[in-house]
Amino acid sequence: MGVRRIKDMTTINLLFDGLKVSNYVRCGMLLLRCTLYKRQIDTCRNCSRVGHRQDVCPTPSEKVCEHCGIKPTGPDHECITPECALCGQAHNTGDRTCPNRYQVPYVVRRRRRRRRWRKHNQQTQGDSPTPQPTPKQPSPSPPTKDLPTNTKNPTATPTWADRVTGKG
Repeated sequence: MGVRRIKDMTTINLLFDGLKVSNYVRCGMLLLRCTLYKRQIDTCRNCSRVGHRQDVCPTPSEKVCEHCGIKPTGPDHECITPECALCGQAHNTGDRTCPNRYQVPYVVRRRRRRRRWRKHNQQTQGDSPTPQPTPKQPSPSPPTKDLPTNTKNPTATPTWADRVTGKG
């Protein structure tokens, strides 16, 4: 497990080992709620490019209209329909309503994919119960007298979340 602070904010990122993420973390006598961190994509209001903010823009002299993304030709510039550089929809680049502004964490994407897969399987099979997979029998392997044995079992070591919840 690791801890990383987000700039000067009071929020921190907890980096868990493995794919189990607990909902609460004990810090001393406190029980603090954990939520998944959604990484935000930075968009520049100066040049309308993605990947940096306005205060660190590499081309501060290249001004672009923040609404439509076109170089203004003068004070009589009229904005056409805005187009987002992230998703191509009709809103400003980096708008809060943009579905691509926040990156969904891998754990959440994987859960959603599994739910869709289960739902698809249930719909294709109808009301019949889902057959349970049969356990695979180990195949006979040749003796390994000359090979070194790995005594460390990665599944035997409990994760930090298991230790906190008392499972490990």
